[in-house]
Amino acid sequence: MIKTIIHCDKCDSTDVLHELKRQPVQEQHKTMSELMEDSKKMQTTHGVYYYAYWILLCKDCGHRLEYYI
Repeated sequence: MIKTIIHCDKCDSTDVLHELKRQPVQEQHKTMSELMEDSKKMQTTHGVYYYAYWILLCKDCGHRLEYYI
């Protein structure tokens, strides 16, 4: 097993948060009959990529980096 310890680029602290960036919630309003009709339709996706956005934040000096994979 390998444990990765993240060091801050600026202050070399190991008190670094590594977490997913929260995206705003998008609301979609539908009636009950619209929802039933949508569930009957065939749903396909064509080569769709989903990216996860991450945040690295040093709790000591506040240095912050964001990246996605």
